[in-house]
Amino acid sequence: MACPFFYPTERLDQTLWTHPRRLPLGGGFAGICRARGGEEYRPLEFSQLDCCNLGYAAAGGCDRFPGDGAADAVRFTVARDAEGLVAIQYVVEKGHLPHEHGTIEYDRERGAFRTVPGNAVLARQARVYLESYESQKRKGIAVGTF
Repeated sequence: MACPFFYPTERLDQTLWTHPRRLPLGGGFAGICRARGGEEYRPLEFSQLDCCNLGYAAAGGCDRFPGDGAADAVRFTVARDAEGLVAIQYVVEKGHLPHEHGTIEYDRERGAFRTVPGNAVLARQARVYLESYESQKRKGIAVGTF
């Protein structure tokens, strides 16, 4: 579960984790924290490794987490991959319980999402999750929920 305020910008060295494919976004990422309104902040590497990529940042000691009852993790899974359409389900969690959920559809023929959440961070996380999924699929590695 990635932090819902983490905007991934680039892949990190995958050797930093024992099982990088199991990470919530299908790999480890560097990125920007958007927990405080319009402010963009690049957390220190150890925070990105332990909080941003893994979610539950409030419990993990992130000093930037809003703490006002905000959602604290996001999960993704591929629900369907057929006929050129990839359906990605997401669940935004708050206190380990579902808070918001939905499905984002990607059309391979058009090379674009058919549906996109209004939240730019969630949309970016879905994009990198899809890219990780497609990369693993091309390599012939069993894919599904990372």
